[in-house]
Amino acid sequence: MPLSEPSVHFLFDLSLCLPGDRLTHDYRQGCWQLTDYRTVDGVSGSMVSALPEHDCGKLTLPLGLKGPHRIFLGINYTKPRETDWS
Repeated sequence: MPLSEPSVHFLFDLSLCLPGDRLTHDYRQGCWQLTDYRTVDGVSGSMVSALPEHDCGKLTLPLGLKGPHRIFLGINYTKPRETDWS
């Protein structure tokens, strides 16, 4: 009997991460920066970013799923130009 493929779930809205008070659309020390996006394929959502020195802490993304799943993350390590974050 062949194994059936599990359902595929895509999560595009990282503004649902917890704790919510660590997420902001403004640049603030100790907070993750939310940036809304839309791809040419029509996929839209919110991504999070931060500089290492911002000490933003950990985020948890509630998946709303049960059982074992494979999780894949898209990570971009682009460094921004020198910016005054104060």
